[in-house]
Amino acid sequence: MMAEPVENETATAATLSLPATWVGLHASHEAWIYATPDDRGRIDDSDLSILRSLAEIPAARWSSLCSAAGWTPLGAAAMSWCEGATLREVREAWETVEPLLTVDEITCRPARLLNPALLPETTTHGMRKLSSMVVAGDDNNLQISLQIAHHPAKLMVDLSKDILSGADPSLAEHIRYATELNAQA
Repeated sequence: MMAEPVENETATAATLSLPATWVGLHASHEAWIYATPDDRGRIDDSDLSILRSLAEIPAARWSSLCSAAGWTPLGAAAMSWCEGATLREVREAWETVEPLLTVDEITCRPARLLNPALLPETTTHGMRKLSSMVVAGDDNNLQISLQIAHHPAKLMVDLSKDILSGADPSLAEHIRYATELNAQA
């Protein structure tokens, strides 16, 4: 006999098995793609609640699940919320499936769901400094792109045009997008 769902009950990793958590996050991502902007906000809130509940799950345990199920950017983002996870591990998992992060809202959604506590502090006077992201990102284009995509607003492009002209095309696209977003604000 199936239990009756409790109205307004939020599922968490504590109430779901890890495979059910993985499936639920991926199903809600698919729903998010076709949702209205208001519904997208509700889906994000629900997913963030589930992601926060992963804090007591060891990163190695989540990694084992994702290795068996198949790594996805969303699975890598979820690992960022797990106990003991490092940004390098998250990035390396992400690279196994998507070595370049394209600039579109569907592809960048998992980056926006990264645990902000895992991202290096790069803010000065309310602006996020690109030069600090480069240093904190171990000169890895994907890791820098993830930091930008996590929150593209208020990015201070404090590198010379000469340095930027040599940037990886995918990274340059993230910088351009963030710059355009800031110009609109």
